[in-house]
Amino acid sequence: MSTEPPRSRGPNLRSGKAFRAKVRARVARPILALDHVPRLGVDVQRARLELWRDTAAETTGVGVDTMLTPRRPGDGLHRCRLRIHGCDRPLKVGLGICRFSSSMNAAPASSPDPAPAPRAEATLTVPRGQTWLRLALGGSMMGLANLVPGISGGTMLVAAGVYRHFIESISELSRMRLRAAPFLILAAVVLPALCSIALFATLVSQALIEIRWVMYSLFIGLTFGGVPVLWKVLRPATPAAWIGAALGAGGMVAITFLQSGEVATGSSTSALLFVLGGAAGAAAMILPGVSGAYLLMLLGQYRPILEGIRAGTAALAAGDLEGIWSASLFLLPVAIGVGLGLVAASNVLRWLLRRFEKATLGVLLGLLIGAPAGLYPFMEGVPPRAGDTFRGEVLDEAAARKMLDRPKDWPEVAFTPSSTQIAGSLAFVAIGFAATLGVARLGRGQEGS
Repeated sequence: MSTEPPRSRGPNLRSGKAFRAKVRARVARPILALDHVPRLGVDVQRARLELWRDTAAETTGVGVDTMLTPRRPGDGLHRCRLRIHGCDRPLKVGLGICRFSSSMNAAPASSPDPAPAPRAEATLTVPRGQTWLRLALGGSMMGLANLVPGISGGTMLVAAGVYRHFIESISELSRMRLRAAPFLILAAVVLPALCSIALFATLVSQALIEIRWVMYSLFIGLTFGGVPVLWKVLRPATPAAWIGAALGAGGMVAITFLQSGEVATGSSTSALLFVLGGAAGAAAMILPGVSGAYLLMLLGQYRPILEGIRAGTAALAAGDLEGIWSASLFLLPVAIGVGLGLVAASNVLRWLLRRFEKATLGVLLGLLIGAPAGLYPFMEGVPPRAGDTFRGEVLDEAAARKMLDRPKDWPEVAFTPSSTQIAGSLAFVAIGFAATLGVARLGRGQEGS
């Protein structure tokens, strides 16, 4: 190729500020130096680049056809993701043959394909390599988090670096874009989550009673481990990102104080309220930092929904068709609400991440930083007595005796930890931090977060 690369000064990829990935290409040896990337005002969807050495003598036979993918629709060339495997020294990119989806403010030196490609929205691709393991481990962490009262499964997905994969998959399927990628991504997250719940529900429930400080210390570490990973995606931080982070952290602390108060205990049987409750609970489950179970408690829907599920399970075990039918009719509005909540929340979050990426990532970062505020480990359950107010109700003798068999529901009070417990807590925080950091880094060289 004879076209010389444009020499307009562009962002330095070695700084990691303008580009967060590397150029995808198959090369036998490094052939580029990323010093002069033209800052063109173009909308690139799947632009093809050709890369070459500096001198004409070195140009022959070293052109590499690769792909340039924007971080979001409408981004200019200077905000696209580039990836190259096998290059371990500074590289330079020259713009050669390109296909753009719309007009440009500054055209390249030549373009043998003047007809613009049709504009197409960026879609999910099937993950590769170790990214599958990252999705599976993130789903497992989500399942474990949903077993712990007050902890959001969405927070664990953010910490593992697979949150965007998850909501993009739900969003695509909700818009009837039935492709393999979103199905496979959802399966890679949801199936491990269900397995975690099935395998560890009893163990986690017992551990939360007997060694609460160990479990909460571990979850603090798991949550904090996602902070450096999300920060790398967020930088360079803009004022909108800092404001979003402050709002996210402040909102998480406010939620913690709300959770320490009393919750509603109503048992309304309105189908519309069950639809709204299911939608709110499902949306909360995928919103980082918000516990779906706690939100249902605030709405007074947690107890009737739980009782409906228990009744349906008992009827199913007994083979009671009438009981199964009755429970199904009772829970149908909840199921409709759950579906609506997942679709609405995923599409709203997807839109926010595409339109206001920095601010939205800042809020997610703030939620991660503020989430451990509600996970103080040194608490212990105290059995309530007759006359105590518990979840908005004054307990009588019968209710107090019944509570003795449900230690996981006891109100909690802080206790003074021993030096051994403090040291052990810090150790488990470090273990959780390292685990999440390791999970988030799996497949980082193959798939963007």
